Amino acid sequence: GTDKGEYFFNYEAVAATTGANCITPSAIHGRNAIFYIGSTIMSVNGQNIIMDVAPYIKAGRTYVPVRYLGEALGADISWDEATKTVTVTKGDKTVVLEIGSTIAKVNGADVQMDVAPEITGVGRTMLPARWVAEGLGFQVGWNEVLKQVIVQQPLE
Repeated sequence: GTDKGEYFFNYEAVAATTGANCITPSAIHGRNAIFYIGSTIMSVNGQNIIMDVAPYIKAGRTYVPVRYLGEALGADISWDEATKTVTVTKGDKTVVLEIGSTIAKVNGADVQMDVAPEITGVGRTMLPARWVAEGLGFQVGWNEVLKQVIVQQPLE
Protein backbone atom coordinates (compact mmCIF):
# COMPACT_ATOMS: atom_id res chain seq x y z
CA GLY A 1 0.00 0.00 0.00
CA THR A 2 0.75 3.56 -0.77
CA ASP A 3 0.89 6.01 2.11
CA LYS A 4 -2.54 7.66 2.16
CA GLY A 5 -0.97 10.96 3.11
CA GLU A 6 0.52 11.34 -0.38
CA TYR A 7 -2.92 11.79 -1.90
CA PHE A 8 -3.64 14.78 0.29
CA PHE A 9 -0.27 16.54 0.08
CA ASN A 10 -0.73 20.20 0.96
CA TYR A 11 -4.48 19.55 1.15
CA GLU A 12 -5.10 22.18 3.85
CA ALA A 13 -3.48 24.91 1.77
CA VAL A 14 -5.61 24.02 -1.23
CA ALA A 15 -8.82 23.59 0.74
CA ALA A 16 -8.37 26.78 2.76
CA THR A 17 -8.94 28.87 -0.36
CA THR A 18 -12.50 27.60 -0.89
CA GLY A 19 -13.92 29.21 2.25
CA ALA A 20 -16.00 26.10 2.90
CA ASN A 21 -16.01 23.85 5.94
CA CYS A 22 -13.27 21.49 4.81
CA ILE A 23 -12.65 18.09 6.30
CA THR A 24 -9.62 15.97 5.60
CA PRO A 25 -10.32 12.26 5.20
CA SER A 26 -8.02 11.50 8.15
CA ALA A 27 -10.31 13.62 10.36
CA ILE A 28 -13.39 11.50 9.64
CA HIS A 29 -14.87 9.86 12.72
CA GLY A 30 -18.13 8.25 13.82
CA ARG A 31 -20.87 7.48 11.33
CA ASN A 32 -20.07 9.08 8.01
CA ALA A 33 -21.08 9.19 4.37
CA ILE A 34 -19.07 10.44 1.42
CA PHE A 35 -20.81 11.36 -1.84
CA TYR A 36 -18.87 12.08 -5.03
CA ILE A 37 -20.36 14.56 -7.47
CA GLY A 38 -21.26 12.80 -10.73
CA SER A 39 -20.61 9.32 -9.34
CA THR A 40 -23.14 6.64 -8.38
CA ILE A 41 -20.68 5.18 -5.86
CA MET A 42 -20.83 6.49 -2.31
CA SER A 43 -18.93 5.46 0.79
CA VAL A 44 -20.67 4.75 4.10
CA ASN A 45 -18.35 4.16 7.04
CA GLY A 46 -15.67 3.06 4.57
CA GLN A 47 -17.91 0.66 2.61
CA ASN A 48 -18.78 1.42 -1.02
CA ILE A 49 -22.46 1.47 -1.97
CA ILE A 50 -23.82 1.80 -5.49
CA MET A 51 -26.71 4.25 -5.91
CA ASP A 52 -29.08 4.44 -8.86
CA VAL A 53 -28.53 8.19 -9.28
CA ALA A 54 -25.47 10.42 -8.92
CA PRO A 55 -25.23 13.56 -6.76
CA TYR A 56 -24.90 16.84 -8.67
CA ILE A 57 -24.34 20.54 -8.12
CA LYS A 58 -27.09 23.02 -8.93
CA ALA A 59 -27.19 26.70 -7.97
CA GLY A 60 -23.99 26.18 -6.01
CA ARG A 61 -25.52 23.49 -3.79
CA THR A 62 -24.84 19.77 -3.75
CA TYR A 63 -27.91 17.58 -4.22
CA VAL A 64 -27.88 13.99 -3.03
CA PRO A 65 -30.56 11.27 -3.20
CA VAL A 66 -32.49 11.42 0.06
CA ARG A 67 -32.91 7.66 0.35
CA TYR A 68 -29.17 7.03 0.35
CA LEU A 69 -28.37 9.98 2.60
CA GLY A 70 -30.97 8.89 5.13
CA GLU A 71 -29.88 5.26 5.13
CA ALA A 72 -26.23 6.27 5.49
CA LEU A 73 -27.04 8.42 8.53
CA GLY A 74 -29.24 5.76 10.10
CA ALA A 75 -32.36 7.89 9.65
CA ASP A 76 -35.92 6.88 8.75
CA ILE A 77 -37.41 8.36 5.59
CA SER A 78 -41.04 8.65 4.62
CA TRP A 79 -42.61 10.06 1.46
CA ASP A 80 -46.07 11.61 1.24
CA GLU A 81 -47.15 11.57 -2.41
CA ALA A 82 -50.21 13.77 -1.77
CA THR A 83 -48.23 16.65 -0.27
CA LYS A 84 -44.95 15.89 -2.10
CA THR A 85 -43.09 15.98 1.21
CA VAL A 86 -40.25 13.86 2.48
CA THR A 87 -39.71 13.42 6.21
CA VAL A 88 -36.30 12.42 7.52
CA THR A 89 -36.19 11.35 11.18
CA LYS A 90 -33.27 10.35 13.38
CA GLY A 91 -33.84 10.03 17.10
CA ASP A 92 -35.61 13.17 18.29
CA LYS A 93 -34.69 15.20 15.21
CA THR A 94 -36.95 15.61 12.18
CA VAL A 95 -36.47 17.41 8.87
CA VAL A 96 -39.46 17.82 6.54
CA LEU A 97 -38.95 19.08 3.01
CA GLU A 98 -41.47 19.76 0.28
CA ILE A 99 -40.54 19.33 -3.38
CA GLY A 100 -40.11 22.77 -4.95
CA SER A 101 -40.27 24.65 -1.64
CA THR A 102 -37.36 26.47 -0.03
CA ILE A 103 -39.00 26.23 3.41
CA ALA A 104 -37.91 23.24 5.47
CA LYS A 105 -39.35 22.25 8.82
CA VAL A 106 -36.52 21.35 11.19
CA ASN A 107 -37.84 19.96 14.48
CA GLY A 108 -41.11 21.78 13.80
CA ALA A 109 -39.59 25.20 13.06
CA ASP A 110 -39.59 26.79 9.61
CA VAL A 111 -36.10 27.19 8.15
CA GLN A 112 -35.45 29.17 4.96
CA MET A 113 -33.19 27.28 2.54
CA ASP A 114 -31.54 28.87 -0.48
CA VAL A 115 -32.53 25.98 -2.78
CA ALA A 116 -35.48 23.59 -3.02
CA PRO A 117 -35.59 19.78 -3.12
CA GLU A 118 -36.52 18.34 -6.50
CA ILE A 119 -37.37 15.10 -8.25
CA THR A 120 -35.03 13.98 -11.03
CA GLY A 121 -36.01 12.46 -14.34
CA VAL A 122 -35.50 8.96 -12.90
CA GLY A 123 -38.02 9.70 -10.15
CA ARG A 124 -35.49 10.14 -7.33
CA THR A 125 -36.00 12.80 -4.68
CA MET A 126 -32.84 14.91 -4.51
CA LEU A 127 -32.20 17.08 -1.48
CA PRO A 128 -29.62 19.73 -0.68
CA ALA A 129 -27.27 17.66 1.49
CA ARG A 130 -26.28 20.38 3.94
CA TRP A 131 -29.81 21.33 5.03
CA VAL A 132 -30.87 17.77 5.73
CA ALA A 133 -27.67 16.60 7.41
CA GLU A 134 -27.26 19.67 9.60
CA GLY A 135 -30.94 19.49 10.56
CA LEU A 136 -30.25 15.98 11.89
CA GLY A 137 -27.21 17.17 13.83
CA PHE A 138 -24.50 16.04 11.42
CA GLN A 139 -21.60 18.10 10.10
CA VAL A 140 -21.15 18.62 6.37
CA GLY A 141 -17.85 19.27 4.64
CA TRP A 142 -16.86 19.88 1.04
CA ASN A 143 -13.63 18.75 -0.59
CA GLU A 144 -13.27 20.89 -3.73
CA VAL A 145 -10.26 18.93 -5.02
CA LEU A 146 -12.02 15.55 -4.97
CA LYS A 147 -15.58 16.94 -5.45
CA GLN A 148 -16.69 15.14 -2.29
CA VAL A 149 -19.52 15.89 0.09
CA ILE A 150 -18.56 14.49 3.51
CA VAL A 151 -21.32 14.04 6.09
CA GLN A 152 -20.27 12.95 9.57
CA GLN A 153 -21.29 12.84 13.18
CA PRO A 154 -19.71 15.64 15.20
CA LEU A 155 -17.33 14.84 18.02
CA GLU A 156 -19.19 14.19 21.24
